[in-house]
Amino acid sequence: MNEWQDNNRNTDQNSGQYYNPGPACYNQPCNDNNQPAGGYPQYYNPYANPQIPCGQAQPVKQPVSNIFYYILMALTAVSAILTLSATISMIRAAVDGSLFSSLTTGQEYASLYAVLMDAFTNSPTFSMYPMLNYILRTAILVVSILDIVQVRRNRYPILGLILFTIFFKPGYFLWRAHAVKQKMLLPAMFTAFYILLYVGYFFWCVSYLISLA
Repeated sequence: MNEWQDNNRNTDQNSGQYYNPGPACYNQPCNDNNQPAGGYPQYYNPYANPQIPCGQAQPVKQPVSNIFYYILMALTAVSAILTLSATISMIRAAVDGSLFSSLTTGQEYASLYAVLMDAFTNSPTFSMYPMLNYILRTAILVVSILDIVQVRRNRYPILGLILFTIFFKPGYFLWRAHAVKQKMLLPAMFTAFYILLYVGYFFWCVSYLISLA
């Protein structure tokens, strides 16, 4: 029996009909040995063989809307201007009238601080300041969270945005433009304006104190 199978196998080899379990040929002409017509075996080629998966495609990042970004920028500017205006008014009230005489007569710190706070809270300019400041800060926090969530939904990194929101808010705008691959002209101008605003406030304080000397 085994001899008969060996004779048949030799006969098939001589006639070119011996079975050779080679790789499958898709969308290509094959010869009797299940090989490509050119005589070379079909190797793995993900571009030529559509039956073999080539791997999953990377997700495409979508452009991010700037609605919350612009709102946040406006709220930050208003908050900075309101804070500096309130501080300047408090300084003016502190060195005005009877309070200035208390400063020059060497009054103790506790009573001087009480007089200063009384002048601050009774000023009509500051009657609405605590409430406005609280509303602005809450709005800035809420809009920041909404903007970060929107950036995350479009598959951009958000760790830097969270850190800048917590520790250094003006840097948020430049980093966001960098993270989402947008133009940095507007956030650069805003950051420069924000820094110059506080620099101008510092020089005003120095010049005002010099004028009182």
